[in-house]
Amino acid sequence: MLFKKCVYCEKYSYSSSGHGPWVCPYCEKDITWHKAKSPGEEEEKNKGNK
Repeated sequence: MLFKKCVYCEKYSYSSSGHGPWVCPYCEKDITWHKAKSPGEEEEKNKGNK
């Protein structure tokens, strides 16, 4: 599963596919251009900040 944090409303959006358009389900803005991450990527990033 992939996720993106919307740069407009800062809420998380989840999808099983990274292909095609990606519209935030909360504010309905197009966030297709923003890089999708897997849950493990976010955990690794947070470990590096400690």
